[in-house]
Amino acid sequence: MSFIELVKFIIENIKRQGGRVILTSLGVMIGSASIVLLVSLVGGLQQSATAQFTTNANLTEITVSAGFGGGASMMGGGPDMGGTPGSRTTVRTSSSSEELVLTDDVINQFLALDHVTNVIANQSIQGNSTLVYQKFEGRTSLTGAGVDDLSELGLTVDEGELELSSGTIILGASVSESMYRPNYSGSDAALTTDLLGKQVKVEVTKNSSSGRSTKTVRFRVVGILAESGDTSDYAVYITMNDADNIVSWINGERVNHNSDGYSSLTVRVDDSDNVLDVAEVITDLGYQTQTAQSFLENVNSLFTTLQLVFGGVGAITLFVAAIGIANTMTMAIMERTKEIGLLKALGATNKDILSLFIGEAAGIGFLGGVGGAILSVLLGTIINSVGGSYLAEQATASGTSAATTIVFMPFYLPLFAIAFSTVIGAISGLYPALRAQSLPPVIALKYE
Repeated sequence: MSFIELVKFIIENIKRQGGRVILTSLGVMIGSASIVLLVSLVGGLQQSATAQFTTNANLTEITVSAGFGGGASMMGGGPDMGGTPGSRTTVRTSSSSEELVLTDDVINQFLALDHVTNVIANQSIQGNSTLVYQKFEGRTSLTGAGVDDLSELGLTVDEGELELSSGTIILGASVSESMYRPNYSGSDAALTTDLLGKQVKVEVTKNSSSGRSTKTVRFRVVGILAESGDTSDYAVYITMNDADNIVSWINGERVNHNSDGYSSLTVRVDDSDNVLDVAEVITDLGYQTQTAQSFLENVNSLFTTLQLVFGGVGAITLFVAAIGIANTMTMAIMERTKEIGLLKALGATNKDILSLFIGEAAGIGFLGGVGGAILSVLLGTIINSVGGSYLAEQATASGTSAATTIVFMPFYLPLFAIAFSTVIGAISGLYPALRAQSLPPVIALKYE
C-alpha cells in the first residue's frame, strides 16, 4: 500500500467514524489547550515581572556589605539592610570569625577591579528613627549617602532636586503617605501636605544602660524621589556627614570609617554583562554582594519551574484523553475485524495494517491538537483584551503602571501542542494497531 493510498484510507476512516472521532478529539483539544494556556499564563507573569524589575532595578550595580568570606547563600536586600532598593543578595559566609569591614582602603581596592567605574559608600543608621512634621509622624529608615548627587545611585526625582547638602533631606515617594497624627482618627489624620521645601524633624531613639534617650535633628526637604515601586519609595537620604553625627551619638563615640567601615558600598560596573563576573570577584574576596541580575536569574528559574508544573497539570488532562483514543481505536478494531481480514486477503501487509491504525489514532490527536491550539489562541486573546483593559483601568486609577499582556504565547507553543497531541495520539493507538495487525486473515474474515 503506497503512502498516498494509506493517507486516503486514514482520512476516509476518520470521516466515517465522525461523531466518535469528534468526541474523542474534544478530550485532546481540552488537554492541549490547558497546556498552552497554563504555560502562557506563567509566561505572561514572567514577562511582566521581568519588565517591571528591569525598569526599577539598576542592572549595572552591585551592593556590597561586610562579610567573612567563604561559601554562598541567598537572602533579601534593600535599604533597611544597607542594600540597594529592589535588590536581592548572593551572600558568601565562612567559618572565619574576623569580619571584613568596608573601609576606604576597600573602596580603593574595588576601584582597581576591571570594569568597575565607581564605588559609592552608604551609611545606614541603626536605631528607631521617626520623621516628624508638625503633628504628623511616621517611622522611617535613614541612609547617609556617600555622594551629594543621588542620581549617582540610580535614583530619579519627582519634585525638587537630587543634590544633598548639610541639613537637607530627600524623601522617598511614599514617605509622606505613611505619616499620620498619632492617636487621632479624624478625617485629617493622614498627612496631605507636600513636604517639599518644608522643615522636618528626625527623632532618633536609642536604648542604653542609662535608659532611653532621643536625639532630634532638623532638616529641610529639598527633593521627593520618583515612585519606583520598591523599598526606595520609603527611604530617607541625608548627607554622610549628617549620618555620621547621628551614628556617633548612637554609639557614644566618633565614627571612624577607616576602622568601623561603612554599612554598604554601591559598586557601579561599565556594562550589565560584566556585573556577575565582578560580583564573583568581590564575593571571592569574602564580601557579601547583592545584584539585580542574580535575583532576576532566580526569578526566571522559578517561573521555568512553574511552567513545567503547570504544563504537567495540563498533560494529565491530555493523558486522560489518550486513554480515550486507545479505547476508541480498540472499539474500531472490533467493529472492523472483517475489513482487516479483507485488506489482508487483498495483499495488505501487517505493516500496512499497523500504519493504518496508528495513522488514524495520530489523526485524532492531530485534530484535537489543532482544535486546542485555536481554542487557546482565542481564549488568550480574550483574556489579554478583557483582563488587560481592567488592569490598565485599575493602574490608571491608582496612578501606577500595569502590564497589559496577561497571557504571553510564543508562536511555537501552539505548534508544539499540535505536534505533541499528534505524537500522544500515535502512541495511544499503538496497542490497538498491534492487535489489528496480528489478526489472522482467515479468522478475521469469518468474524461476526
